[in-house]
Amino acid sequence: MTYQQYPGQQYPGPQYPHQQPPAPSPGGGTAITAAVLAILGGLVHLVGAVAGAVNLGSFVSVMSIVISVGVNPILAGLLIGGGIMIFLRKPAGRLNVIIGASLAIAVYATAIVFGAVGVYAHGIMPAAFVMLIAALPAVATVVLASLSSTARWLAPRPVFPPPPYGVPGYSLQQPPHYPENPRPW
Repeated sequence: MTYQQYPGQQYPGPQYPHQQPPAPSPGGGTAITAAVLAILGGLVHLVGAVAGAVNLGSFVSVMSIVISVGVNPILAGLLIGGGIMIFLRKPAGRLNVIIGASLAIAVYATAIVFGAVGVYAHGIMPAAFVMLIAALPAVATVVLASLSSTARWLAPRPVFPPPPYGVPGYSLQQPPHYPENPRPW
């Protein structure tokens, strides 16, 4: 038998006070975007590390060697590892991404300052606005990874016990005790 549904009629809510509808799970939009940006930024720094290792003999300053061969692999490891950990919903990945992207911003700012005083950090120093444009994805990564919605999405989800069976207020009765061998013969 089917019942007629009228417009505006809703299904009944929870029948018992202890049965609440499940809370909606937090969306992962900011966390996933931060992870994608972190992995892309990590790949950029990985390419910078490989290019720096290939061109090791052509550097003119110690600072360019330190950034290309020393700092870029660290940034690549933090960003790629943190991005993968965010995809796996590990809260430590958020910390790795925030640290890695913040260090990348510091490297970009250092390159701008050294370029302004005449010490070229990367051989051919691009203009300051190009470095600022390169720093924008790192800034966006830090902002997205720092948001509370990212932390909520990465937080461990509680495990709830299964709902009770039967009717609330009534306990299950034990079956009557029967002797092992009820037949006398």
